[in-house]
Amino acid sequence: MELNYRAPRSLDLPSVTCMVRAAFDRFVAPEWSVGARANFHDEVSEENLARAFASAFYCGVCALEQEIIGVVLFPSPRLVSLTFVSPAHVRRGIASTLLGRGVRYVEQHQPEISVVCLNATRNAMPFYSAQGFFPISPEFEHCGTVATRLALWLPYYDSLHGIARRANPAFNRTRRHVAATRSPSARRTG
Repeated sequence: MELNYRAPRSLDLPSVTCMVRAAFDRFVAPEWSVGARANFHDEVSEENLARAFASAFYCGVCALEQEIIGVVLFPSPRLVSLTFVSPAHVRRGIASTLLGRGVRYVEQHQPEISVVCLNATRNAMPFYSAQGFFPISPEFEHCGTVATRLALWLPYYDSLHGIARRANPAFNRTRRHVAATRSPSARRTG
């Protein structure tokens, strides 16, 4: 069975909503208040996702036969609002591929954009860090949600390997800042 990365279709909406809610409930919901969980479920209803997809700068899904197992949504070239993969299909490179395709789309269609941002949950921080995102805020709580604001400086992806480039001065300044704020023992060990 082959994975199919493509733009979402209206027929995908029930599958996308179900998959996003399942992934959210498994990986994000425990950190959020009951009210924030209910609000998120409302925000990813079929009707709301249809509007979000229609007005998005970029959105993509990963399908396995007829089942949608991943989604990414960039409402604007500077913002990622959704990156979810079905709990049954995590750690297979699906989220990395979806996010990478979106970032490359930004680089190709809006080359003047230098930063892409998102709010990451605690559980998603290691994934986004591995993709080259850096924290630009401390963790915060807002209306029952818990997140950290992250930024990715472009250009980002090497077209063949998906490896973060280190040539961007803003990227290097951020790395120096992060290293300088770590304890001396942490700096020695890594």
